[in-house]
Amino acid sequence: MPQHGASLASTDIENGTTAELLRVLTYPKFRLSSEPIGALIADLLPWSETWLEALPDDQPRCRDPQDQNFLDLAIGARVQALVSGDEDPGA
Repeated sequence: MPQHGASLASTDIENGTTAELLRVLTYPKFRLSSEPIGALIADLLPWSETWLEALPDDQPRCRDPQDQNFLDLAIGARVQALVSGDEDPGA
């Protein structure tokens, strides 16, 4: 079970977020080939914890349904900040 208030290096991971992260890292704006993506994931996963608690289902909804799992996980893990690459994160 994730510990709230863990080190800044700790990251909570849920299956949907991992798949979406892998998909998004292939966007042209990141200019990453499969080798650096693999290295990034390999660096991230040892610092990650699998989220096993039930995620809230009555939280605010994202405009982009593919981002919903990140918002749900952030709220469930009680993170202090969520970084987004969206140009209109408040929309």
